[in-house]
Order: sequence, then C-alpha cells, then structure tokens
Amino acid sequence: MRITTCLTTLLLVAFAQGAHAQSPYEKFELGVHYTTLRVSEKSDQDSGVGARFTYNLNQYLGVEAEVNALPQSREGGGQNEVQGFFGARAGIRKKNYGLFVKARPGYNRFYLLGVTPGPNAFEQGHTRFVLDLGGVVEYYPNHNLALRLDVGNTMIRYKPGDFFYQRLDQPMFVNKEFSHNLQITLGFAFRF
Repeated sequence: MRITTCLTTLLLVAFAQGAHAQSPYEKFELGVHYTTLRVSEKSDQDSGVGARFTYNLNQYLGVEAEVNALPQSREGGGQNEVQGFFGARAGIRKKNYGLFVKARPGYNRFYLLGVTPGPNAFEQGHTRFVLDLGGVVEYYPNHNLALRLDVGNTMIRYKPGDFFYQRLDQPMFVNKEFSHNLQITLGFAFRF
C-alpha cells in the first residue's frame, strides 16, 4: 500500500511539474531597463534606468507597473525626471517571442520645469499626467528570461504657463497642452 501511495504521489508531482514546464507564460515578471524620452516641448533627449513588475492574468493579458529615473539632460542638474506608469499590456505570445500593445496612464515629475506664476524652486519638482501608448516586442531565450523592447508615445499633459529653461535666463514656454514624445525602452525581465 505504501509503495502504491509513493508511486502515485511521485507520478502526480512529475505530471504537475511537466504541465507547469509546458505553460507558455509565467504569472510574474520582474525587469530592469534603460529608457530614452524625447521631450518634444524642450527639444531634448532624456535617458535613465527603471524597473518594471508585470502580473500576467493569462497568456494574452497582463497588468504592469513601471518606475523610471531620468537623472540627466542637456540642462544639467542632478535630478531631472521621474516617471511612473500603471496599466495593461495585451497581445500574442508564442514559444520564443511575444508581440503586445500597451496602454498605461501615469505621471512624469519634472524637476527642471518652471510654472507661471512662480516661485520656481526646481528641487521641488512639478508633476504632470502622462499616457503611454505603444508596442512591445519580447524575446524568450529560455523559460525564465525575457528580453524586451518598448516603443511608445508618451503623451504629457502640461498646464498653461509651464516652461523649460533653454538657458538660465531664457525660459522656453510649452506650446501644447498635450504633447507627443517618443520613448524607447530596452531591458530584460526574470519570469517566475
């Protein structure tokens, strides 16, 4: 009786592990990446690093949260921008790759953005609503690793009177209330 119970238990465990290994996706992903943002309203390219957490609801749909720190720009200064996104990713996933679209609202905190009327202490920063729409390509070299490329339109909603400094004595006022900005992100994620 004990031998039968042991064999049955071993078969069930082996079957469960085999079924798990055949799963086309993992529930969780934790990734790091490098990102660049072309801020059209100040004609500048900002870049930095970030982290992303994804929870896959099924093979086709996942929700994710992302935070990016973009510390330097042409204007100089120690702290430049911080971004945060939370939203959905949907698409198809095959054995070695995935193609997705994403829609993620969030915020962009600018430390080199001035407002009218002031005061303008840049170390305090000003937060603006953003919407990140775009596409994602993933490559899976193995079951627990994903290489990921995001290309998106990060739409920033400015307020009237917002400006960037071209030079310290020359403000560059924002022309559009809602601007379109190319953002490209490249990184990898551990899947578990």
